[in-house]
Amino acid sequence: MAKDQSKAAAQEWRSHWKLVLSAGVGMSMSGILISSLGAFIVPLETSLQWSRTQITSGLFFYAVIGVICAPFYGRLVDRIGPRRLGLPGVLLCGGAAALFSTTTGSMVQWLALWFIYALAAQVPKPLTWTAAVSSEFEASRGLALALVLIGGTIGGIVAPIVANHLIASTGWRSAYLVMGLGWGSLAFAVCYPFFFGRSDRLRTAPVRKASADSGAPLAGMTAREGLMSSRFLRLAITTLLANSLNVGLLVHMIPLLESTGMPASQATWLAGLAHIGGIIGALVIGALVDRIAGNRLGAICYLLPGIATAGLLIPSDSVYVRLAPVLLLTFAGGAIVHLFSYLTTRYFGLRAYGAIFGVIASVMSLGVGVGPMVGGFIFDMTKSYDLFLLAGVPIAIFNAILILSLGRYPDFAGDGEPCVTPDGQ
Repeated sequence: MAKDQSKAAAQEWRSHWKLVLSAGVGMSMSGILISSLGAFIVPLETSLQWSRTQITSGLFFYAVIGVICAPFYGRLVDRIGPRRLGLPGVLLCGGAAALFSTTTGSMVQWLALWFIYALAAQVPKPLTWTAAVSSEFEASRGLALALVLIGGTIGGIVAPIVANHLIASTGWRSAYLVMGLGWGSLAFAVCYPFFFGRSDRLRTAPVRKASADSGAPLAGMTAREGLMSSRFLRLAITTLLANSLNVGLLVHMIPLLESTGMPASQATWLAGLAHIGGIIGALVIGALVDRIAGNRLGAICYLLPGIATAGLLIPSDSVYVRLAPVLLLTFAGGAIVHLFSYLTTRYFGLRAYGAIFGVIASVMSLGVGVGPMVGGFIFDMTKSYDLFLLAGVPIAIFNAILILSLGRYPDFAGDGEPCVTPDGQ
């Protein structure tokens, strides 16, 4: 059986590696503005005389739009396919990011810019790219999704470094302009010739070939069945808590490290390069999750941020002391984001993946807004991030217990009814 799975996996990669490549590049658009915000916090604070709560309040606004729009966008992906949304979406997202260069100091305008960006940024989020890749990969889905999501991690590595360089050399306004337009154009150029999900491919194929290649319909729960299940509620709760903690810490990582006495240049490089941990985390989980039950791996991964936050509480301005917990945090982040999408495909199937993962994506968006804003509020009130870090330990333990309770994967029959497999995989 393992040999048959290996052969099937090899065939999937021969046929669809270009899809994974293009989806990874498109995915890199998803977080350039958020992952680079830490580099902009101090310049915006100095230039516009804003508090850190005000600066990060845009993320909460962004999250609210994501919560509202993501479920509808998920149904749209199911209906018309990811390509017809992804291609214009990367251009719109890049243009919306570039508009932040026009910031005047008005909070009304700041929130308006986040509103525009939030609408455009619905497209380059994981749903678009994972829907296409999941539709073409079965035997090697875990690794394929990991490589796609690594695109977002690479964006997290490069964006703060590029932003810091551009801010230092040309100012923060030019940094927003160059990053938005440049990144959007690059993503479109790579995605246009290669990004085709199963529904996109069959739509553009000749009628005879499409009929022969269509295969069985995608199996799984309906949207109603999935969204009303207790498993979905548990997965959604862990998604909200984990994303709030991880994204909140990553957005504030540069000023958090600076508050310990670390120079800004070292803090920026550490925060950026530490995202290598995210790549390793996604690859490790991607390789293992096709062989080991995802809830067991998830329980381990959900504990890691608690260990990382405890490590960050150790007083030190040394790069070496800070490197281990930051790497651990980003390792867990890469693994957990991968699990969000992978576990959705396994516990609920692909029949209504867009609709179900759309709601998960809206919960992820809520976490993106809540975490950084809570971190900023705690700092403004206490002039320290310690309370935010202390909360990481109980959150991590609770998440690990909840994700473990999901149990074995269902085995979906052709009618969409789940039957539990004996080994949970």
